[in-house]
Amino acid sequence: QEAATAGHIPSISKLGLLYEEGTGVHQDSTKAVALYQQAATQGDVEAVYSLGSAFYNGRGVKKDLERSVELFETAAALEHVAAAYNLAICFANGEGIAKNEEEAVKWYKRAANRGHADSHSELGRCYDQGSGVTQNSEKAFAHYQRAAELGSPIGQCNLGTCYYTGTGVERDYKKAYECFKEAATQGHPSALFHLGICYHTGCGIERNCSIAQSIFQLAADQGHSTALSMLQDRQDKE
Repeated sequence: QEAATAGHIPSISKLGLLYEEGTGVHQDSTKAVALYQQAATQGDVEAVYSLGSAFYNGRGVKKDLERSVELFETAAALEHVAAAYNLAICFANGEGIAKNEEEAVKWYKRAANRGHADSHSELGRCYDQGSGVTQNSEKAFAHYQRAAELGSPIGQCNLGTCYYTGTGVERDYKKAYECFKEAATQGHPSALFHLGICYHTGCGIERNCSIAQSIFQLAADQGHSTALSMLQDRQDKE
C-alpha cells in the first residue's frame, strides 16, 4: 500500500486486486476500479485487463461489454494471456462485439500458444464442432490432450469423451475412465456424470452400480441436469 501511495504503478494495480478480493483490506469493488483506472492510464497491462473484467462483470462499475472488449483488445495486443482468452470468448458469444468465430479462434490460438489451458480446451471444441475452423477430430483431440496436460478439468473431461467415443483417436475405455476420474476429482460435473456411466456400464472399470449411483448423486449435487433427471426417474419408479 505504501508503494501504491508513492505512485508505483504495478503496486497500484495490485492494491486494486486486494480491494477487489477483500484480501487484507475491506472488500470494495468501486475502490478497486478506481485503482485499476489509475494504473491503466499509466499503461499497466494487468490493470487494463482487470478494468476490462470489471466492465465485463459489472463489478464496481456499470456493466459495459463494449468497453470491456476495448480493454481486452488493448491488453491482448500487449500479450496478456487472460485478456486474449476473454477477448476470444467475447467474439465467440457476440458479447460487446459482433459474433465472429474466426476471430475467436485467432485469439484462442494466441493464448494457447502461451500455455493457456482453457484456450486449448476451447480450440478443441472449435475443431470438434467446426466453429471458425474446418472440422478436424484429430486436432480437437490434440488440443484437449494439451489442455489436460496443463491441468484443465474441462480438457480432461473432453479428452475422456474422445477416448470413450473414438473421436480423433482409437477408442479406449480404460483411458476414458482415467480421464473422467482425473477431472471428477476436481469436481467437474460432466466428468462426474461420465465417470458414473463408466461404473454403470463397466466401461474401463469393473461394473459397480452402487458406486455409479453415488457418483451420479455427486454430479446431481453439482447441478448436472442429466444426472438429476436420472435420479428423479429412479425415485419415481421406486
